[in-house]
Amino acid sequence: MKKRVFIGCVLSSPLKNAIHHWTLCHDEYPVDWVLPQNLHITLVSPWEEDDVEQVIEKLHGNRFSSSFILHLDIASLGPSFKQPRLIWIKGTARKPILDLKYHLESVLHITPTDREYIPHITITRFTPAQFSQFPVKNLFEEISLQEYITSYSLFESRPQRFDNTYTELVRIPMSD
Repeated sequence: MKKRVFIGCVLSSPLKNAIHHWTLCHDEYPVDWVLPQNLHITLVSPWEEDDVEQVIEKLHGNRFSSSFILHLDIASLGPSFKQPRLIWIKGTARKPILDLKYHLESVLHITPTDREYIPHITITRFTPAQFSQFPVKNLFEEISLQEYITSYSLFESRPQRFDNTYTELVRIPMSD
């Protein structure tokens, strides 16, 4: 049976707590924030997979070698200001995270998308009707957060009525 899967990074408790604090300071937005257990950084976009066990074997057999720090510096509307549909915390795609992303896509024979990769954490999704109720429609706030990336995970994504639920299927530690 096909599963919708993706590869991402689980967030540390300190980063989840910092994001929760940020959302508490922005309670003027009429949204439901993503639950802490569902916060993550996506590395490889979702795809439909028949053989999850084979994906896990490939990930175990081809570990990425270097952990790194990801800096997150902007909280803003996304993915575009013209048609926003989420609030995200984003960073700059520097060499270490791009190397990891390209390594994973190569190992799994996944064709990269044409979109520019922006490392980010989606903290809420919203509808146009909700957006019309936003008191501030041009959110762009400088922040200073970071995450030490020491592993990556294969997740299953299951759509729910109001949001997706993500189940971590396997976590692969970096080999350094």
